[in-house]
Amino acid sequence: MIAVTSTGFACLALLVGMLLYYRISFLRKYLIQPALLGGALLLALGAQGAELIPEANYDAWSGWPGFLISFLFSTLILAAPVSKSRGRARSVIFQGGYVWVLALGQIAAGLALISFFEPRWWLAGHIIEIGWMGGHGSAAALIAVAEDLGHREAAELALFSATIGLLYGSVSGMLFINLLQRKSKDAKVNNGSESSVDDRAASESRPQQVSHQNSNRPSGLDLDENAGWLISVIAAVVPVTLAFFFLELLSAMLAQTYPAASSWMGKLPLFFIALLFAFPVRKILQGLNLLDTNRARILNSLILEFLIVSAIATLDLGLLLDSWQILLSLTIIGAIWTAFCFFWIAPRLLDHHPDLSIINYGMSTGVTALGLLLLRSYRNRIPSEPATVYGLAAPFSAPFIGGGIISLLLPIWTLEFGPRSLAAVLGLIVVALVAPLIWMRRFRNAK
Repeated sequence: MIAVTSTGFACLALLVGMLLYYRISFLRKYLIQPALLGGALLLALGAQGAELIPEANYDAWSGWPGFLISFLFSTLILAAPVSKSRGRARSVIFQGGYVWVLALGQIAAGLALISFFEPRWWLAGHIIEIGWMGGHGSAAALIAVAEDLGHREAAELALFSATIGLLYGSVSGMLFINLLQRKSKDAKVNNGSESSVDDRAASESRPQQVSHQNSNRPSGLDLDENAGWLISVIAAVVPVTLAFFFLELLSAMLAQTYPAASSWMGKLPLFFIALLFAFPVRKILQGLNLLDTNRARILNSLILEFLIVSAIATLDLGLLLDSWQILLSLTIIGAIWTAFCFFWIAPRLLDHHPDLSIINYGMSTGVTALGLLLLRSYRNRIPSEPATVYGLAAPFSAPFIGGGIISLLLPIWTLEFGPRSLAAVLGLIVVALVAPLIWMRRFRNAK
């Protein structure tokens, strides 16, 4: 019965969150999502609040993130669209490189700072990159990974950090936009010209309407709606099931021959293997003309909602009292790095500055939606070209960083080698990325 009541309470909490989100404009303005609201409601009704929901339900919810994250990554691969650059290759390369610089810099800065705290907090060095760039869903995924590593307490700070980043990104983003607009007006006065970047942006064509209708309807198979959904659900489950049995079999074989390797395999998260198995499953579905990315995307969104709800509902509020210094310190270092990237690196690296830079700033402090909202506030619209370049470059970073596969594997190395060593390596990688990219940009502009 616990499984029934836990699922029921979670669904009701999501329903309340949706009603609040669509009724209160303030929540939509600052992107306070229904899952976040629903999770906060369940948290308030538990032992740390009104004590209206039994503790057994919270014990059940605490296991959901570790269970759901594998299905999240499985459906993520199945839902991925095919990207085509259409002649924007150079702009896409610079944009993709800039996102890697942003993410790896956030991790390096966070790890360097957290190394001054106790080892039990070391995983918190990842919460700026995962919480800010990845959002609450990635923060919940980090909890699932950290639980297996015995460091859930440090990982829970990622959810607090994601909320802080969303609020900070909204406020600081508007301040930066006002600063850019003031500089633009000053430049117009000094040049004695009425034309501006805004006028040129307004002359752009409207954003192309991208159809997400199912273009993969199977030919030769007369499938109804139920059959289509059944195939999509099975396709999401198969990679996770194969990954589970693969890890079990491999661990058993290694235990007989290489016990040390078997111990290391035990640390490898299930979602990583599930992600690898999702690629051949996707390929098979494409070959049979049965892949439906729309349904996979819907399943991915549903899984993410319940992942966030369960992670928020099982937060330990006492962590705020024990770790406010860590959160404050990491927020400051994250704010410094994102501002440095926005004002110094982005203008030297990106085409379509400041439009593309604004999208990236919102993404690196909150979520992509925040970046688009900030750009719309700046231009009164969303220009098509920078938004298109941003979207085309996303497949080269989103599956890996900002809460992607690399973001969730690095915490294992942090505990293995220590935060300072990993911070030094990542810092060198950032420099090795920035220097040639800036040189390439200058060489390109000089031609």
